[in-house]
Amino acid sequence: MIKNLFKGYDQGPVNEEKMLLSFVLDKSGSMYGMPIERLEKSINRCAEDIMKDEKAADRIDVQIIAFNDTPEVVQDWTPMTQMKHISLNADGGTCIEPALDYAVESMKSRGHLYSELGTGLKKPWIVLITDGYGGDVTNIAKKIKQRTEEGKMKLWVLGVPGYDKDTINQLCGVDESGLPIRFYELSDPNGYNFEGFFKFIGASVKALSTSAPGATVTISDDCNPDVTNLGISRPTDKWLND
Repeated sequence: MIKNLFKGYDQGPVNEEKMLLSFVLDKSGSMYGMPIERLEKSINRCAEDIMKDEKAADRIDVQIIAFNDTPEVVQDWTPMTQMKHISLNADGGTCIEPALDYAVESMKSRGHLYSELGTGLKKPWIVLITDGYGGDVTNIAKKIKQRTEEGKMKLWVLGVPGYDKDTINQLCGVDESGLPIRFYELSDPNGYNFEGFFKFIGASVKALSTSAPGATVTISDDCNPDVTNLGISRPTDKWLND
């Protein structure tokens, strides 16, 4: 059961379209040290960058869930302008499904709130970052597939070295070439450089949240992720607009 996240909450202006952005971050023991430190630094920097665009920041609601054996709500739904600096500690195992399920269900609740207020919604995003096998994801993969096909959300995934390819394929689905959709992997396996990916996320949500209905969104080449997918170029613009 998902708790009521919105009781007594000041939603701010409701006459503009909103975009929901949920980060689901792996904080298992294998992320200890440099990986978790750089992930923490990068997501805080991404939030700071988005907040420099006042129009976008007013329209984006953000949530941050960290998970190991169990999910933890690090930042409950809040306007991006009110997001606090986050701190992450790595330990424990990796269990992806409960964290993603919480993200999906709380996103649905948030969407229902805005629907009741008569506020339009851009397509919500969930951004998963993980470095390991996360257990059985069969049920949540089906739920994400259904909601994606219905146009109700998008899942983006960044694989940190050690990620499980079968898990990623289940969650993302695969294209005609058999490669996972909206999936990237770090191109710097020793340095854990998340900056390029978060630069892409920041640029994309700023563009999408402020775009006119039905407009085609593109981002500049220097904002494409500094990551690879098995050495194959990915159709980022297509994924942004499908």
